[in-house]
Formats: sequence, structure tokens, C-alpha cells
Amino acid sequence: MVYAYGRQEKRQGRGAPRREKMGLLEGLARSRTVEGRVATYAVLLGFSTAWLTFSKTVLYWLNEAFSGFDNIGHNDTMSLIFLWIIPNGAWLVFPTYMMYVFGQEILQGLETAAGGGKKNR
Repeated sequence: MVYAYGRQEKRQGRGAPRREKMGLLEGLARSRTVEGRVATYAVLLGFSTAWLTFSKTVLYWLNEAFSGFDNIGHNDTMSLIFLWIIPNGAWLVFPTYMMYVFGQEILQGLETAAGGGKKNR
């Protein structure tokens, strides 16, 4: 949604990599901004997607825990760490960060709409 409906800006975006380090992929480092109704859809979609990804991963981990680790219990510690915990842990860490960022955007929008906040971005 951001790339389809956003307008491009010259300033460096929050969380975007430095343009000079991107080489041929420099277009990915450009900041884009969406406003209005499209922005609300983008933030809500991002928050919902992150929440669903986080939730399904927690259920996946709980399934293993409550089944007595039937599917992964046969692995040695190093294999378990590098082949299951780290890759599946990423599905917890990144969505958690996304939920925090999108949640802050939602709260900021609600405060602005209620007249209690100031627009600081």
C-alpha cells in the first residue's frame, strides 16, 4: 500500500537503510508517505498481520510444549537452537517490533483525532 499509494520524499525515512549503501537497490531506501484513509488501512493491515503472525507462532510453540516436544525432542541442543529456536524465534521478535511501531501509529492517530495529541511526525 505504501509503495502503491505513497508519495516519495527526499528525506531519509525512519528505519530505512542509507541510500549510499544500497547500490542497485537504492529505490528501497527512499522514504514514502501515505496520508488519510489509505494510511489508516496500511497501519491497520500491518498491525493485524503482525498480530496474526505472532499468535500463530505462539500457538506453534505451545503445541510443541504440550505435546511433550514430540516433533523436536529428538534433536541435540545445538541443532535445536540453530534449526528451530532461532528461525522460529524470528517469527516472534519481528512481529513484536512491528506491533509496537504500528500500535504507536494507531495511538498517535487516535490522540490526534480526539484533539488530545499533537502531530509530531
